[in-house]
Amino acid sequence: MPVNINAAVDLRNALDHDGCAYGQVSRERLTHIQDGLDRVEAQTARVEARLTYVLSALALQFVGFFIAVVVYLLQRAH
Repeated sequence: MPVNINAAVDLRNALDHDGCAYGQVSRERLTHIQDGLDRVEAQTARVEARLTYVLSALALQFVGFFIAVVVYLLQRAH
């Protein structure tokens, strides 16, 4: 996507003219973006923890079922 440098310069000039510093706006925007990324990262960590818990529970149930089948087959063999 091509970036229109003239539009950015015009925006900065317009913001400076209105009494708003372009750098301050950029810092505020980056702060909001970083806050959003931090929230997404925290949410991702929570989802990964829940998924790990569920998969571990399923794996343990599968192992328990496998052991029960082996014990049943060993008892039937004698």
